[in-house]
Amino acid sequence: MHYRYFKAVASCALAIAFASATTVINAAQWTSFPIGKIGQKYAFALDRLPDGRFVLGNEGSLYVQNTWGTAAKTQISSNGTAFDPSFVAVRNATSGLVGGGGYSAPRGLYEFNPSATGTPLSSTSLVSSTLQNFCAVYWKHPSSGREGWLIGGTNGVDSKHNLTFVSADGAKVGAVTGVISTYSAGVCTDASGNVYAARSEYFTDDEADSEKVLKFTASQIDTAVAAVISGTPAPVDRANAIVVHQFAGASSIAVDSIGRLWAGNYSGYLQVYDPVSDSTRDVMPDHAPI
Repeated sequence: MHYRYFKAVASCALAIAFASATTVINAAQWTSFPIGKIGQKYAFALDRLPDGRFVLGNEGSLYVQNTWGTAAKTQISSNGTAFDPSFVAVRNATSGLVGGGGYSAPRGLYEFNPSATGTPLSSTSLVSSTLQNFCAVYWKHPSSGREGWLIGGTNGVDSKHNLTFVSADGAKVGAVTGVISTYSAGVCTDASGNVYAARSEYFTDDEADSEKVLKFTASQIDTAVAAVISGTPAPVDRANAIVVHQFAGASSIAVDSIGRLWAGNYSGYLQVYDPVSDSTRDVMPDHAPI
C-alpha cells in the first residue's frame, strides 16, 4: 500500500474545498478511539467485533480490546508471522483476517480467532498466491449461501485496483470486479450483501473520478463469486456499478445500520453521506490528531 502515502499531500486541497460545502458536526457527536497512542512508524488498521470492541493491528502486532470504551487490550501472538498490517477484517466473533502489507512486495493473508487471544495468528497464508491486499471485507449473500473474503488491491489488469474473491477456506480465488481504479481505496459491504468500493485516481487521466464510491449490487457480486467458484471468472465491469457519492477522500469506507456511508481519509476527520437526505457532513475529532 505504499502508493497511497503520496496521496496525503494531493488530497489536502480537495478535502478543504469539500468541507466548505458541508455541515460540521460538533465534538460531542464524535466517539474517541480510546485504545492508547498509535505509533507513527508503521501502518495501523482496525475493525470491530459484533459486540463493538476494536480489533487493532499496529506496528506488527495484533490486539483485541478487552472492554468497549477502555484502553485495555490483549495481544494475539504473531507466532513469528511478520505483518505491517495493510488491513484487519472481522468475519464474526471467532474469525478474522489480517493483511501482511509491507513496502517491498505483496504479503499473505493470515487468519486469527479474536475470541481466543491465547491462540496465535496463523503462520500460513490463507492463499498460496501473492495478492496485493490494501483492504478487505467479509461478504455473504443473504440468500444464495455463497460467502467469502473480498480483497481490494492492485491485482487487476495492468496491476490496477480491483476486488478479488477468496473463499473462507482459501481454495477458490479469482477476480469479481474488473479494474475499479488505478490505485487502491476503501471497500465495505452492507447487510443486504451490496458491495461499495472507492476509487483512487490521483495524477491520472481519471483524476476527476477519484474518491467516488461505486456500489455493486449483491446480485452482481453473487454472480461473479459463483463464476469464480465454478472456475470461470466473469468480473463485473465498473461501468455496471452505481456511483453513490464522491467524498473528499475515501481511503476507508463503511456503511452503518441505517444506510449512511462513512469515509475516512488523510485530512484528520470523517465524512458521512446520507442517501435519504442527499447530504454530507464532516465529523471532527475531539482530540489531537492520532
